[in-house]
Amino acid sequence: MKVKECIKRLYSQLPLENDADVKESIFYKFINENFRTFIDSVTQIDPDSLQEILRSDNEIEHFVEPYTKLRFIYCIKKICKDLLRILALCYKGNLTDADKSLKKLLRSRCYGKYLVENYIELFSFSLEKEKEYYRMRDENKYDAKGCELVVDNCWHLPYQKRASAFFGRYNLPGYPCLYLGDSKETCEAELGRLDKERRWVGVFRLKKNILLYDLRIPSEKTIDGANGYDLFRMLLTYPFIAICTVKSRVNGFNEEYFIPQLLFHQVLIAGNKETSHKGIVYSSTKYKGGYNIVLPALYTDKEPPVSGYSKILLEMFEQQIPVIYKSK
Repeated sequence: MKVKECIKRLYSQLPLENDADVKESIFYKFINENFRTFIDSVTQIDPDSLQEILRSDNEIEHFVEPYTKLRFIYCIKKICKDLLRILALCYKGNLTDADKSLKKLLRSRCYGKYLVENYIELFSFSLEKEKEYYRMRDENKYDAKGCELVVDNCWHLPYQKRASAFFGRYNLPGYPCLYLGDSKETCEAELGRLDKERRWVGVFRLKKNILLYDLRIPSEKTIDGANGYDLFRMLLTYPFIAICTVKSRVNGFNEEYFIPQLLFHQVLIAGNKETSHKGIVYSSTKYKGGYNIVLPALYTDKEPPVSGYSKILLEMFEQQIPVIYKSK
């Protein structure tokens, strides 16, 4: 089996869905079995095809010699093993060690025997300056006389409304985040049916380049056009993307959110640094080919802000006055 064929098979199954009864099966067992299937799939790749992507591909070297299939399999086994160990720590309630272990997996040289770069570099995605993104909100706003007003912005929940920032896959309860879509169509699909009379859209233009963790699921077209390094990256990041994107089975507590929320915490820890990753980009499940961005409302003050919006995000984007996108 060729590398591209293997990658297509793997990513065509994402996001994974656990059909087992939540009372009879735990997420740990489900993802462990998926990792075994993943490793078995990689072992079926033709050695010559695999060796081609392990070489430098006329770019910066990314895999440490010798370029053998066996060494690559040892590398992906270690990644899967480390992710399962972190997940087990979460079940145990030892979030401190789980967080430290994830940081080590992403940023340390623990894979230096195999990888030239830190594992985190394989997830880096840069949003380019001047690029436009979108956010929609459904709201009817009136003055004291009952006259309709223009919604003043489409920013994240202000800090004074942090109690309304609910628990989610890529955010923690009580922490406001700015969610953006790559297109108006993506935003509309994410919001679904219009419940109120007005749907507003805000356009956010980037003032500077920023780095994000890239958890997007590559399409078949993207895989077909990928170079050697991109194929190498897709294979190595598959376990992490798979474990972060499994569909949740219940409302409320979700085992499937353990690792994504730890990743979100990594953004909070390092996000105030100029060169750090500021958020997460992930594929839309509502609009094919679209993607969403989540950016926590970071701040540099020692004390939590009482009100207002993130100065870090305000310096990052220029937002146009929202306009009516659709009326009911």
